[in-house]
Amino acid sequence: MIDVNDVKFKDSYYNLWASIISLTHVDNFVSDEEKAKVTEMIKDLRLDEDRKKSLHSLLESAEKPDFYIDKITIPAHISQLHHFANMIFRIDNFDYKEQKYLDSIQELILKQTNILGALKMIEEDKRIENLRPKEEREGFFGYLIDFFDNTK
Repeated sequence: MIDVNDVKFKDSYYNLWASIISLTHVDNFVSDEEKAKVTEMIKDLRLDEDRKKSLHSLLESAEKPDFYIDKITIPAHISQLHHFANMIFRIDNFDYKEQKYLDSIQELILKQTNILGALKMIEEDKRIENLRPKEEREGFFGYLIDFFDNTK
């Protein structure tokens, strides 16, 4: 179960919204409608006031979204990125730059969710495998666990 008070969760959540806000600059123009919608969205976020101020400042500066996208670590946040990006892009005139970026986000989501899913499987296998005595570990995951085991 995900602990919403966990630092990794909060950081991923912040980076999701920082990514979304940075995406408003993809077409090199932030419309009044985009600013109004983003400002309204920030008010309702479960973030402390310092992080909300940071998001407001991102709305005024053209930061690269990739910097924040790469720091989204929770699969649920990654899957929300495409939805919110699509919503933000369609507030004003949806142009080819935004479409290209939306396509690249879709590709990124597919890659990251596959990687995160695989890592989650490996972690679960490692947890189960660690319950067995070291001498009885076998197979590929047993090898990986022995390789990365820091208790040697």
